[in-house]
Amino acid sequence: MILGVDPPVVGQVRCSFGEDPARVELSGEIDMACDDQFDLAHRVLAARRPADVVVDLAGVVFFGAAGLRFLAELIQALSPTGHTVQVVNPSRSAARLLDITGFAVHR
Repeated sequence: MILGVDPPVVGQVRCSFGEDPARVELSGEIDMACDDQFDLAHRVLAARRPADVVVDLAGVVFFGAAGLRFLAELIQALSPTGHTVQVVNPSRSAARLLDITGFAVHR
């Protein structure tokens, strides 16, 4: 352990369906280590009737290319059904990458 350096915060992907629209909450370090969780989230969402999805990024401390890919794949899957993906509460880290890449963010 290096003193004075916080350990990495493992990324988490949580889906909840108790409200409409469905909600996906990302937290921690969102990078390629989350790929298995992203795959599971896609499968769970695909198994349900298509619906709008809210992706909440409030708890994100790092947002990398893997997070962008997750959002792009989710948008690609829902667009043909007429449903939308709304990104909300982006942390500073997430907002910066979303702004740079041109993803629309609702704040």
